[in-house]
Amino acid sequence: MKKNLFWAFAVPALLAGCSQEEGVNVPAAGNENNEERVEVVLGTQSPSVTTRAALNADNWIGTQVGIFAVPKDAELATDASRYFINNLQGTIEADAINLGVEAVYYPVLSDVAYHFYGYHPYVADGLVENENGYAVNYTLDGTQDVLFGKACASEEAIEEVGCDGYTAKFIRVMEENSLSYGPNIDFKHQLTRLVFMVEDRNSDPDASEQTVQSLTLNDMVTSIQMQLTGDTLTAGTITAGEGELGQMTLKDAEGTDVTGFAVPKSETQLGESIMFWANGTGVVNATMEVYDAGNDYNYTTELPIRVSDGESFQPGCSYTVSMVFYGPGQVELKATLTDWADTELPNGGEFEIN
Repeated sequence: MKKNLFWAFAVPALLAGCSQEEGVNVPAAGNENNEERVEVVLGTQSPSVTTRAALNADNWIGTQVGIFAVPKDAELATDASRYFINNLQGTIEADAINLGVEAVYYPVLSDVAYHFYGYHPYVADGLVENENGYAVNYTLDGTQDVLFGKACASEEAIEEVGCDGYTAKFIRVMEENSLSYGPNIDFKHQLTRLVFMVEDRNSDPDASEQTVQSLTLNDMVTSIQMQLTGDTLTAGTITAGEGELGQMTLKDAEGTDVTGFAVPKSETQLGESIMFWANGTGVVNATMEVYDAGNDYNYTTELPIRVSDGESFQPGCSYTVSMVFYGPGQVELKATLTDWADTELPNGGEFEIN
Protein backbone atom coordinates (compact mmCIF):
# COMPACT_ATOMS: atom_id res chain seq x y z
CA MET A 1 0.00 0.00 0.00
CA LYS A 2 1.33 3.43 -0.89
CA LYS A 3 0.18 6.75 0.41
CA ASN A 4 1.21 10.21 -0.72
CA LEU A 5 1.94 13.18 1.48
CA PHE A 6 2.22 16.56 -0.20
CA TRP A 7 4.04 19.63 1.00
CA ALA A 8 4.18 23.00 -0.71
CA PHE A 9 6.98 25.27 0.46
CA ALA A 10 6.95 29.04 0.31
CA VAL A 11 10.16 30.88 1.19
CA PRO A 12 11.33 32.27 3.53
CA ALA A 13 9.64 29.33 5.33
CA LEU A 14 11.49 26.72 3.24
CA LEU A 15 10.79 23.70 4.17
CA ALA A 16 11.98 10.90 4.71
CA GLY A 17 22.49 -23.84 12.11
CA CYS A 18 20.14 -26.46 11.98
CA SER A 19 19.36 -28.98 14.69
CA GLN A 20 17.11 -31.96 14.06
CA GLU A 21 14.72 -33.75 16.37
CA GLU A 22 14.54 -37.49 15.72
CA GLY A 23 12.06 -39.87 17.31
CA VAL A 24 11.43 -37.81 20.45
CA ASN A 25 7.64 -37.81 20.13
CA VAL A 26 5.15 -40.67 19.97
CA PRO A 27 2.99 -40.41 16.81
CA ALA A 28 -0.73 -39.93 17.39
CA ALA A 29 -2.95 -42.82 16.36
CA GLY A 30 -3.85 -42.72 12.68
CA ASN A 31 -1.27 -40.02 11.96
CA GLU A 32 1.96 -42.02 11.85
CA ASN A 33 4.95 -41.09 9.74
CA ASN A 34 7.03 -43.76 8.05
CA GLU A 35 10.82 -43.80 7.82
CA GLU A 36 11.03 -42.42 4.30
CA ARG A 37 12.91 -39.14 4.44
CA VAL A 38 11.05 -36.03 3.31
CA GLU A 39 13.12 -32.99 2.42
CA VAL A 40 12.17 -29.54 3.64
CA VAL A 41 11.50 -27.32 0.63
CA LEU A 42 10.54 -23.76 1.53
CA GLY A 43 8.84 -21.48 -0.93
CA THR A 44 8.69 -17.75 -0.39
CA GLN A 45 6.76 -14.64 -1.28
CA SER A 46 8.58 -11.37 -1.73
CA PRO A 47 7.90 -8.26 0.34
CA SER A 48 4.95 -6.29 -0.94
CA VAL A 49 6.52 -2.80 -0.85
CA THR A 50 9.28 -1.17 -2.77
CA THR A 51 19.90 -1.92 2.81
CA ARG A 52 19.25 1.61 1.83
CA ALA A 53 17.09 0.49 -1.05
CA ALA A 54 14.07 -1.31 0.41
CA LEU A 55 13.76 -4.97 -0.56
CA ASN A 56 11.20 -6.08 -3.13
CA ALA A 57 10.70 -8.80 -5.74
CA ASP A 58 13.21 -7.13 -8.07
CA ASN A 59 16.20 -6.82 -5.77
CA TRP A 60 16.01 -9.37 -2.95
CA ILE A 61 17.44 -12.44 -4.74
CA GLY A 62 20.48 -13.47 -2.69
CA THR A 63 19.21 -11.92 0.55
CA GLN A 64 20.22 -13.81 3.70
CA VAL A 65 17.37 -14.79 6.03
CA GLY A 66 17.13 -16.75 9.27
CA ILE A 67 14.78 -19.76 9.41
CA PHE A 68 13.11 -21.49 12.37
CA ALA A 69 10.87 -24.58 12.42
CA VAL A 70 9.00 -24.36 15.71
CA PRO A 71 6.58 -26.96 17.16
CA LYS A 72 2.98 -25.92 16.65
CA ASP A 73 2.10 -26.77 20.24
CA ALA A 74 2.32 -23.55 22.28
CA GLU A 75 4.37 -25.07 25.12
CA LEU A 76 6.79 -26.89 22.84
CA ALA A 77 7.22 -23.71 20.83
CA THR A 78 9.08 -22.09 23.74
CA ASP A 79 11.49 -25.03 24.10
CA ALA A 80 14.38 -24.57 21.65
CA SER A 81 15.50 -28.17 22.19
CA ARG A 82 12.35 -29.25 20.33
CA TYR A 83 13.00 -27.10 17.24
CA PHE A 84 14.23 -29.03 14.24
CA ILE A 85 15.39 -25.90 12.42
CA ASN A 86 16.98 -23.40 14.77
CA ASN A 87 18.15 -20.13 13.18
CA LEU A 88 19.44 -21.78 10.01
CA GLN A 89 20.73 -19.28 7.48
CA GLY A 90 18.87 -19.39 4.18
CA THR A 91 19.29 -17.54 0.91
CA ILE A 92 16.44 -16.15 -1.15
CA GLU A 93 16.24 -17.62 -4.66
CA ALA A 94 13.76 -16.86 -7.44
CA ASP A 95 10.87 -18.80 -5.87
CA ALA A 96 12.40 -20.66 -2.92
CA ILE A 97 14.73 -20.43 0.07
CA ASN A 98 18.04 -22.27 -0.26
CA LEU A 99 18.82 -23.81 3.14
CA GLY A 100 22.41 -24.70 2.29
CA VAL A 101 24.43 -27.33 0.47
CA GLU A 102 23.09 -30.20 2.62
CA ALA A 103 19.41 -31.07 2.43
CA VAL A 104 17.28 -30.66 5.54
CA TYR A 105 14.69 -33.36 6.28
CA TYR A 106 11.53 -33.45 8.37
CA PRO A 107 11.81 -35.65 11.50
CA VAL A 108 10.07 -38.61 9.85
CA LEU A 109 9.44 -40.53 13.09
CA SER A 110 7.91 -37.52 14.80
CA ASP A 111 4.27 -36.49 14.67
CA VAL A 112 4.93 -32.94 15.87
CA ALA A 113 3.55 -30.34 13.45
CA TYR A 114 5.68 -27.27 12.83
CA HIS A 115 5.29 -23.60 12.05
CA PHE A 116 8.03 -22.00 9.95
CA TYR A 117 9.31 -18.50 10.69
CA GLY A 118 11.76 -16.40 8.68
CA TYR A 119 13.39 -13.05 9.38
CA HIS A 120 15.88 -10.51 7.99
CA PRO A 121 18.50 -9.13 8.63
CA TYR A 122 20.01 -12.47 9.62
CA VAL A 123 21.94 -12.64 12.91
CA ALA A 124 24.12 -15.72 13.37
CA ASP A 125 25.02 -15.22 17.05
CA GLY A 126 23.70 -13.15 19.91
CA LEU A 127 19.96 -13.86 19.74
CA VAL A 128 18.06 -13.07 22.93
CA GLU A 129 16.37 -15.91 24.87
CA ASN A 130 13.12 -15.04 26.64
CA GLU A 131 9.88 -16.64 27.81
CA ASN A 132 8.65 -16.89 24.20
CA GLY A 133 11.79 -18.45 22.73
CA TYR A 134 14.20 -16.30 20.72
CA ALA A 135 14.25 -12.61 19.82
CA VAL A 136 16.69 -10.38 17.96
CA ASN A 137 17.88 -6.86 18.75
CA TYR A 138 18.40 -4.34 15.95
CA THR A 139 19.91 -0.87 15.97
CA LEU A 140 18.14 1.28 13.37
CA ASP A 141 19.62 4.19 11.44
CA GLY A 142 16.95 4.41 8.73
CA THR A 143 18.66 2.19 6.13
CA GLN A 144 17.58 -1.27 7.40
CA ASP A 145 14.63 -3.13 5.93
CA VAL A 146 13.41 -5.48 8.68
CA LEU A 147 11.35 -8.47 7.46
CA PHE A 148 9.44 -11.24 9.20
CA GLY A 149 7.39 -14.05 7.71
CA LYS A 150 5.33 -17.07 8.74
CA ALA A 151 4.28 -20.33 7.12
CA CYS A 152 1.51 -22.06 9.03
CA ALA A 153 -0.63 -24.78 7.50
CA SER A 154 -4.14 -23.53 6.82
CA GLU A 155 -7.16 -25.10 8.44
CA GLU A 156 -8.38 -26.10 4.97
CA ALA A 157 -5.13 -27.92 4.26
CA ILE A 158 -5.12 -29.62 7.65
CA GLU A 159 -8.66 -30.88 7.10
CA GLU A 160 -8.02 -32.12 3.57
CA VAL A 161 -4.64 -33.75 4.24
CA GLY A 162 -5.69 -35.21 7.58
CA CYS A 163 -2.65 -34.10 9.61
CA ASP A 164 -2.15 -31.39 12.22
CA GLY A 165 0.20 -29.35 10.06
CA TYR A 166 3.67 -29.46 8.57
CA THR A 167 5.10 -32.94 9.25
CA ALA A 168 6.75 -35.49 6.99
CA LYS A 169 3.40 -37.22 6.55
CA PHE A 170 1.63 -33.93 5.80
CA ILE A 171 4.06 -33.17 2.96
CA ARG A 172 3.95 -36.76 1.67
CA VAL A 173 0.14 -36.86 1.54
CA MET A 174 0.08 -33.40 0.05
CA GLU A 175 2.38 -34.48 -2.79
CA GLU A 176 0.48 -37.73 -3.39
CA ASN A 177 -2.68 -35.69 -3.95
CA SER A 178 -0.95 -33.01 -6.05
CA LEU A 179 -1.76 -30.35 -3.50
CA SER A 180 0.28 -27.19 -2.99
CA TYR A 181 -0.10 -26.14 0.61
CA GLY A 182 3.46 -24.90 1.24
CA PRO A 183 5.24 -24.22 3.42
CA ASN A 184 5.51 -20.84 1.77
CA ILE A 185 6.93 -18.11 3.98
CA ASP A 186 5.20 -14.80 3.31
CA PHE A 187 7.71 -12.11 4.30
CA LYS A 188 6.33 -8.74 5.31
CA HIS A 189 8.00 -5.41 6.01
CA GLN A 190 7.97 -4.60 9.71
CA LEU A 191 9.02 -0.97 9.36
CA THR A 192 7.45 2.06 7.68
CA ARG A 193 9.13 3.73 4.71
CA LEU A 194 9.35 7.41 3.77
CA VAL A 195 10.40 8.34 0.22
CA PHE A 196 11.23 12.02 -0.35
CA MET A 197 10.62 13.75 -3.68
CA VAL A 198 11.76 17.31 -4.45
CA GLU A 199 10.94 19.74 -7.27
CA ASP A 200 11.73 23.39 -7.96
CA ARG A 201 8.69 25.23 -9.33
CA ASN A 202 10.04 28.75 -9.11
CA SER A 203 8.74 30.54 -12.22
CA ASP A 204 11.63 33.01 -12.22
CA PRO A 205 14.28 31.63 -14.64
CA ASP A 206 16.94 33.76 -12.93
CA ALA A 207 16.14 32.49 -9.44
CA SER A 208 19.16 31.23 -7.53
CA GLU A 209 19.71 27.49 -7.18
CA GLN A 210 18.48 25.72 -4.05
CA THR A 211 20.37 22.71 -2.65
CA VAL A 212 19.31 20.36 0.12
CA GLN A 213 22.16 20.14 2.62
CA SER A 214 20.59 17.60 4.97
CA LEU A 215 17.33 15.96 6.00
CA THR A 216 17.03 14.40 9.44
CA LEU A 217 14.21 12.70 11.34
CA ASN A 218 14.25 13.60 15.02
CA ASP A 219 13.27 11.73 18.19
CA MET A 220 13.17 8.35 16.46
CA VAL A 221 13.29 4.89 18.09
CA THR A 222 16.73 3.58 17.11
CA SER A 223 16.69 0.28 19.02
CA ILE A 224 14.05 -2.47 18.67
CA GLN A 225 13.59 -6.09 19.68
CA MET A 226 11.69 -8.45 17.35
CA GLN A 227 10.33 -11.75 18.63
CA LEU A 228 11.38 -14.60 16.32
CA THR A 229 9.72 -17.68 17.84
CA GLY A 230 6.81 -18.61 20.07
CA ASP A 231 3.18 -18.98 19.08
CA THR A 232 1.71 -17.31 16.01
CA LEU A 233 0.58 -14.28 18.03
CA THR A 234 3.91 -13.44 19.66
CA ALA A 235 6.25 -14.33 16.78
CA GLY A 236 7.01 -11.21 14.74
CA THR A 237 5.99 -8.69 17.39
CA ILE A 238 8.27 -5.69 17.97
CA THR A 239 8.99 -3.69 21.11
CA ALA A 240 11.24 -0.70 21.70
CA GLY A 241 14.72 -1.61 22.87
CA GLU A 242 16.77 0.08 25.53
CA GLY A 243 18.36 3.44 24.87
CA GLU A 244 17.33 6.99 24.16
CA LEU A 245 15.61 8.33 21.07
CA GLY A 246 17.90 9.42 18.27
CA GLN A 247 18.12 10.84 14.76
CA MET A 248 17.92 9.23 11.32
CA THR A 249 19.69 11.10 8.54
CA LEU A 250 18.69 10.61 4.92
CA LYS A 251 21.41 8.81 2.95
CA ASP A 252 22.15 8.07 -0.69
CA ALA A 253 22.62 4.65 -2.33
CA GLU A 254 26.23 4.50 -1.12
CA GLY A 255 25.22 5.08 2.49
CA THR A 256 26.55 8.63 2.60
CA ASP A 257 24.52 11.45 4.13
CA VAL A 258 22.67 13.43 1.46
CA THR A 259 24.22 16.88 1.08
CA GLY A 260 24.53 19.47 -1.67
CA PHE A 261 21.62 18.00 -3.65
CA ALA A 262 20.55 20.58 -6.24
CA VAL A 263 16.75 20.74 -6.41
CA PRO A 264 15.79 20.07 -10.08
CA LYS A 265 12.92 21.50 -12.11
CA SER A 266 11.29 18.06 -12.43
CA GLU A 267 10.23 15.87 -9.50
CA THR A 268 13.20 13.72 -8.40
CA GLN A 269 13.77 11.38 -5.49
CA LEU A 270 15.98 12.80 -2.77
CA GLY A 271 18.40 10.14 -1.51
CA GLU A 272 17.14 6.59 -0.99
CA SER A 273 14.51 6.36 1.76
CA ILE A 274 14.22 6.21 5.53
CA MET A 275 12.70 3.15 7.20
CA PHE A 276 11.54 3.48 10.80
CA TRP A 277 9.44 1.70 13.42
CA ALA A 278 6.06 3.44 13.32
CA ASN A 279 4.82 2.26 16.74
CA GLY A 280 1.38 3.80 16.17
CA THR A 281 2.62 7.35 15.67
CA GLY A 282 0.87 9.74 13.30
CA VAL A 283 3.58 12.39 13.04
CA VAL A 284 7.33 12.38 12.40
CA ASN A 285 9.36 15.51 13.06
CA ALA A 286 12.04 16.29 10.52
CA THR A 287 14.65 19.01 10.09
CA MET A 288 15.80 20.08 6.63
CA GLU A 289 18.62 22.45 5.80
CA VAL A 290 18.53 24.18 2.39
CA TYR A 291 21.29 26.34 0.92
CA ASP A 292 20.46 29.33 -1.30
CA ALA A 293 23.36 29.85 -3.71
CA GLY A 294 22.41 33.35 -4.83
CA ASN A 295 22.15 34.78 -1.33
CA ASP A 296 24.83 32.52 0.19
CA TYR A 297 22.89 31.46 3.28
CA ASN A 298 21.06 28.45 4.70
CA TYR A 299 17.44 27.90 5.64
CA THR A 300 16.84 25.43 8.45
CA THR A 301 13.22 24.42 8.93
CA GLU A 302 11.38 22.06 11.27
CA LEU A 303 8.96 19.87 9.30
CA PRO A 304 6.14 17.84 10.88
CA ILE A 305 5.27 14.95 8.55
CA ARG A 306 1.71 13.80 9.17
CA VAL A 307 -0.59 11.17 7.75
CA SER A 308 -3.83 12.64 6.47
CA ASP A 309 -7.10 12.40 8.40
CA GLY A 310 -5.40 11.77 11.72
CA GLU A 311 -4.27 8.27 10.75
CA SER A 312 -1.15 6.55 12.05
CA PHE A 313 1.82 5.43 10.02
CA GLN A 314 1.45 1.73 9.27
CA PRO A 315 4.18 -0.95 9.13
CA GLY A 316 4.75 -2.31 5.65
CA CYS A 317 3.52 0.91 4.02
CA SER A 318 5.59 3.24 1.86
CA TYR A 319 4.70 6.95 2.01
CA THR A 320 5.83 9.47 -0.58
CA VAL A 321 6.59 12.95 0.75
CA SER A 322 6.50 15.50 -2.09
CA MET A 323 8.36 18.75 -1.41
CA VAL A 324 7.89 21.63 -3.82
CA PHE A 325 10.14 24.69 -3.75
CA TYR A 326 8.59 27.95 -4.94
CA GLY A 327 11.21 30.53 -3.98
CA PRO A 328 12.79 32.56 -2.69
CA GLY A 329 11.62 35.41 -4.86
CA GLN A 330 12.08 39.18 -4.77
CA VAL A 331 9.78 40.99 -2.36
CA GLU A 332 8.41 44.26 -3.74
CA LEU A 333 7.04 46.81 -1.26
CA LYS A 334 4.93 49.85 -2.13
CA ALA A 335 4.45 52.86 0.17
CA THR A 336 1.97 55.72 0.31
CA LEU A 337 1.90 58.80 2.52
CA THR A 338 -1.30 59.95 4.17
CA ASP A 339 -1.70 63.61 5.28
CA TRP A 340 -1.98 64.42 8.91
CA ALA A 341 -5.57 64.45 10.06
CA ASP A 342 -7.12 66.99 12.36
CA THR A 343 -8.56 65.09 15.26
CA GLU A 344 -10.49 66.47 18.22
CA LEU A 345 -8.75 65.81 21.49
CA PRO A 346 -10.86 64.52 24.37
CA ASN A 347 -12.12 67.08 26.83
CA GLY A 348 -11.34 69.85 24.41
CA GLY A 349 -7.63 69.30 24.96
CA GLU A 350 -7.82 69.97 28.68
CA PHE A 351 -6.12 67.45 30.96
CA GLU A 352 -5.91 67.35 34.72
CA ILE A 353 -2.50 66.48 36.03
CA ASN A 354 -2.41 65.09 39.56
